[in-house]
Amino acid sequence: MGHTTLLSQRSGAPSAISNTYLATTSKLANSASKVRIVTSHSSPSLAWSYLASPAKIQAVRQVKQDNPLSKYPKWRDAEYRRAYLLASIEQGIAWQIKTNRNARGLSQTDLANALGTKQSAVSRLEDPSYGGYTLDTLVSVAQAFDCAVSLRFVPYSALARESQDLSPEALYAAPYSAEISTSKD
Repeated sequence: MGHTTLLSQRSGAPSAISNTYLATTSKLANSASKVRIVTSHSSPSLAWSYLASPAKIQAVRQVKQDNPLSKYPKWRDAEYRRAYLLASIEQGIAWQIKTNRNARGLSQTDLANALGTKQSAVSRLEDPSYGGYTLDTLVSVAQAFDCAVSLRFVPYSALARESQDLSPEALYAAPYSAEISTSKD
């Protein structure tokens, strides 16, 4: 099988794909042959390679084009990214709690009773400036809503994508009972 070898010099992570690579492979994306991609960093011992089909190259180019980070030039500043991250956690959790409580037709008092706390504690959880969430509290709220809570490390591009849609529909987490009644087992 014929293939073309490309060499990309990067100082970033091995999985990073350089603009040079993308520009070069765009000319090869329609060819029937596979492209061998070799990425070399500061040391030849860190070099790696793999074969990519034209469809895979097109998919990588599409991801590069759809990267929402280009809409956030201020994120190049590390302090700004950190502040945005913290604000998105504090505000995002508060908005999700309020959205899910309202969607379930619960008052703050109803949710407080389910959590075994006071209405003022739920009010605090729904305050976007609160930020004092604990994992135990989030798990308790998820149990009260009969939904899951998922905490994971993600790239900033994922945070940017999530930040593009903060509608109630995007923040709503259906209860398990609603999911299971609509599934086809």
